Amino acid sequence: MSDTTDQSASEKRWQASTKPGQKVAVITQIGGKQAGRSWVVESEKPIRIGRDPRCAISVTEEDCSKQHLEIHYYATEGTPPQVWVKDLGSTNGSYLEHARLAQNHEVIWDSGKTLTLSHTVQFTANIVTSEDAEYLLWTSQIAHRDGTTALLNTEGLLEVLQREASFLAGNPESQIALMIIKIFNHSSSPISPEADRPFQFLLNALRPKLRAGTILARTSPLELTLLLRKCDVEAAHVVIRRLSDTLDDTTAATGILGRNFPALVVTMAALMVSGKYHPEAQAILEFAQNQLFEADTLSSNRTVMEYVPRLAQ
Repeated sequence: MSDTTDQSASEKRWQASTKPGQKVAVITQIGGKQAGRSWVVESEKPIRIGRDPRCAISVTEEDCSKQHLEIHYYATEGTPPQVWVKDLGSTNGSYLEHARLAQNHEVIWDSGKTLTLSHTVQFTANIVTSEDAEYLLWTSQIAHRDGTTALLNTEGLLEVLQREASFLAGNPESQIALMIIKIFNHSSSPISPEADRPFQFLLNALRPKLRAGTILARTSPLELTLLLRKCDVEAAHVVIRRLSDTLDDTTAATGILGRNFPALVVTMAALMVSGKYHPEAQAILEFAQNQLFEADTLSSNRTVMEYVPRLAQ
């Protein structure tokens, strides 16, 4: 049976067992041969990752053990839900960020932190509502992905944006935020493997700072686009400040990585979109990219707190 079929069947099972607003954990593979897949964990029954096909999350990399790691989701009433992980005595180890896990010892897996199996297979975990989990699973099944990072590409993002635009049209008081970050490495072509190193470095630095449910896309070799659903202006400002601080720290850090990894030039544009103008996906993305172009030209980040169609003309 294919991964897509397994995932679809699993999705139907957890949807039937969850209540609206119930918190669940979404585990997303962000590195490895099958990057882009997601799984939902809603019960306190542990699940396992490994090469054994009987594992709930089965991987194919040879350097992973058959029963590599166990995930436990705790959702006790009255306390915030948490995800814990335990290395099951794997040969090549498991890592949270860069810290190797002690074998057979359970530790908390905070949202946004990267879990790595044997240096090759990477996952993130986010605790979200069952409704948001359904949305994240849908985006994980979209086939339009960047081959290097497994992020959505422009076509995939437009598919997600169109769904959001349809929702906004029926809910004019709702808002979404779209943020585009452009990086440039002076030393290499934007389409070279060498240019992907700073992109990956930046992506890894930003992931822990993003709120749960953020949709990520690579809309050009140089652009990382973030879509924040159900996001008001206040929440957008918080994210913008957090991203700006992280970008400042990240671009400074590249200077200590040696001549083969020179400092980055980073520009960011942010855009709030409401439903009252009945926006279309392509127009939203083009408007945001125009703001990025202006920010890049002026060497100054731009934040537009309202999307108005006539401004895009």
